[in-house]
Amino acid sequence: MNARRDEYAVKYSESIKHMKLIADHNPNNGFIQDMYRILTTGSRPVTPKMYESIQKIIADPRNDVVKRLEMQGKIKPILERVNLLHQMVVTVDEKKSDIYRDRYSSAKFVESVKQQLETNFRLSEKQIKSLAKVYKRYKPKYDDLQSNKKSRTT
Repeated sequence: MNARRDEYAVKYSESIKHMKLIADHNPNNGFIQDMYRILTTGSRPVTPKMYESIQKIIADPRNDVVKRLEMQGKIKPILERVNLLHQMVVTVDEKKSDIYRDRYSSAKFVESVKQQLETNFRLSEKQIKSLAKVYKRYKPKYDDLQSNKKSRTT
């Protein structure tokens, strides 16, 4: 075990530095903590699959400040559209009953997609298509509400 620890200290020195920072920022992530512990203690051999996982953790934009800022810049226009869609859905459904909002409104779906976009910096094709369907369904209703508000004020 001591020989492995010494070997890992030399062989994986850069990975250990990165993993220490990531492990300090993610104390509740057991997998990251375990990978870091294995690298530092040499408690077991590092398999190629484990090393690949460690490299993925290091490359993940959620764990690198520079990459996270870069990804936030890339998703900003998408996030703005999702926020507009969420506001549209809330506006259309605000006068409906609580039962309707709980069971049939798309607000919870749009919120969950927005949260997933903010945390993972990506959306799947199915999520994008589903957001487009929500937009198609709510856009005419929203336009009607806006035109009714304008006609009442004039």
